[in-house]
Amino acid sequence: TVAVARFAGLVGDGLRTRIEADPGLELVAADIALHDLDAVLAERERYAQLVEADRGGGDDAQLARRVRLARLASEASQRDRSLADRIIEAEARLGSRFSRHRGKLGGRDVNDNDIAKILRESSDREERRQARDASKSIGREVAPLVRELAHLRNEAARALGYRDHFVFSLTLDELDEVWLLALLDDLDVRLAATWERTKASIDQEQRERLGLAAGEALHPWDYADAFFQDLPTASDDPLDAALGHVDPV
Repeated sequence: TVAVARFAGLVGDGLRTRIEADPGLELVAADIALHDLDAVLAERERYAQLVEADRGGGDDAQLARRVRLARLASEASQRDRSLADRIIEAEARLGSRFSRHRGKLGGRDVNDNDIAKILRESSDREERRQARDASKSIGREVAPLVRELAHLRNEAARALGYRDHFVFSLTLDELDEVWLLALLDDLDVRLAATWERTKASIDQEQRERLGLAAGEALHPWDYADAFFQDLPTASDDPLDAALGHVDPV
């Protein structure tokens, strides 16, 4: 239908500004305020229309793609309203905890930047250990809320017919779980030798940086970041000299 087509175009583009710029999108503008777009996505009758339109396909590939994206966006909003509100509230509380949390180091509050600087520059292993521990202190504070949120998300996903929130999220992103896990396993095998060489090189550079003997075991706090996600900054990196004095603000 025309209504489904317009709705699919709106959601597929992901641009709420289209509603403001194009009065012709009366599907939403006629009776739903802009900030209530989520409520539109949750409407069961409209969702049923999108499911039917998606099932029917069509000759217009672009429109069919928009319908598919609109259906997926709407499916995420089909959760029980009270359960969805609890999930949103838990997510907000969790985000607030993370943003307000400060670790403790030597009796003072430290933020993520302080910790990153120590792990990047300090050669004092005890200071590094304490800095990494400070970065992990948020875990004890948020653990109960993380578990609560996981249970709520799984409950909502199962009510929609999915095994758990993980599969639900993959489905909305149009990813097949078996394919994804097989791909990751394949990459793990293919990259194993390269990873071993790279890791050995990183370890040796860190030992030299910290004044440790060759082959000495390294601990998690001996690396350049708390999660071992970033390469250590090279000691001869020309960007340090070029940008060290620049105020990013």
